[in-house]
This record gives sequence, C-alpha cells and structure tokens, in this order.
Amino acid sequence: MYNLDMNLSDYIPEKKITFDKSGKSTTETIAPKIDILKLVKDKFASLIGRPSNEVLAKSPSKEESIERVVPESKPSNEPAIEELIRAMQEGSAGDPVATLSGQMAKAGQTMPVYKKYPFLPIATSQLESGGLKDFATNLLVTKPKQAFGWGVNVPDYNPELVEQVLKDMMSAVGTSRSGETVDRQRNAKYYEPFRETGDISQYAQTYAGPITKRNPNAGEKYASNLKSVMNNYAEILDKIMKERGASYPTRY
Repeated sequence: MYNLDMNLSDYIPEKKITFDKSGKSTTETIAPKIDILKLVKDKFASLIGRPSNEVLAKSPSKEESIERVVPESKPSNEPAIEELIRAMQEGSAGDPVATLSGQMAKAGQTMPVYKKYPFLPIATSQLESGGLKDFATNLLVTKPKQAFGWGVNVPDYNPELVEQVLKDMMSAVGTSRSGETVDRQRNAKYYEPFRETGDISQYAQTYAGPITKRNPNAGEKYASNLKSVMNNYAEILDKIMKERGASYPTRY
C-alpha cells in the first residue's frame, strides 16, 4: 500500500456545536481542510506519471453507462481428429478397418476432399470387403488391393500391405500429385472432376467404372450405398461431438 503522507485530522469533517440564549444547540458540519478525492488523484497521478485529470475519472451515470455484453463462445463444429478416429472405430464395430482410422482421419488435413467427406475411404472399404473382414478371413478377398477395390484390374499393381493401398487410393482420389508413376498420375486425373465439384456421384461412377460397363445403374447404386454408410458414421460423430456441446449436422 502506498503512503500518501496524510494527517487524518485534515480530511475528517469537523462538527461545530453552538448554543443560543435558550440553551438550544445547533450542530454545523465543517468541510475537511483537504479534498481527499483530489488528494488521492494527485498522489496517484504522480506515481504513474499522468496528469491528475486523466486518473480516477468521474464514473458515468446510470444513463451514461453502457452495458458491455461479452458474447459467449460457442463450441466449434469442426470435428477434431480424435473425434473422427473414435467415430470410425465405433462405427466399424470391431471390423479390421478400424485399425486404419488414424490414417484416414488425418487425410483431411492435406486433401480438401476428405475434409468434406471424412468417411469416404472407410465407407468404400465397407462396400468392397466388409470393412476388411473379407480380407482378414481370405473370403473372396485375397490381395491387399482387393480390400479397397483399388487397382484390381492392374496386373502389376500388387502392394504387400493394405496401408499402402489405402495411401495410394486416398492420394489418387484426393490430389492431382498422387505419385511418380504414370499409372498413378492417370488415376488421379480420373478423379479430377470429383475434386472440382465434390459430387459423390462422380466419385462413385469413376470408382465403379468397370461395373458400370455391365450395369449402367451401378454407379448410382454405389453412390447411394456410400451415402448410407457415411451417414451412419456421421450420426456417431454427431453424438460424440455433442458431448462437448458441438454437433456434426452434415449428412450426405
């Protein structure tokens, strides 16, 4: 506390009592010798190096005061990577593809198409191999590339790991700079219309291309199935985000 070097008797109001001839008393209050408010202003101003008329300014009247309302911050509806991973794992209900959730959830950080469709790769795996169950049991699906239905018609494309297939697929679909080989660059070009429009039907039509040659409605059916699976994951993500007061309203 600062010492203002004040004598208390100088700022305490005095009371003067007088009596008239009848003995009736009259009390008069005498103002203190020192204006305490002015004294404090001057002392404080000298401490902070500012003119006294700039400190301890008069408080605004009730009419002059402005109520400042600080808007309450709202939770972000942008899903965190951890929330996406959790939604993929819960939505997969123990399917082997759940182990790749981290790789798929991070794709949106570098490729905008997966920011819009974070569940596209995992939904594709559900349609192609039951979330990799068929690959894990060697039931119909015996090669890693078949787990995502990627490059199945390319004889010399045979990665040993499913993780590599997923990387190649997401890269070709999500970016024009998908790889060094001519085949990968060609694949990336196939999905350029999808990247430009974001229309899931274009993705499905291209992805199910070989089937559409036999069945013209295959692309439309594939798109419908993808949307259904992605919506299941989206609903799970919505519930997860509501735990922190946010939501994921997107449906496909």
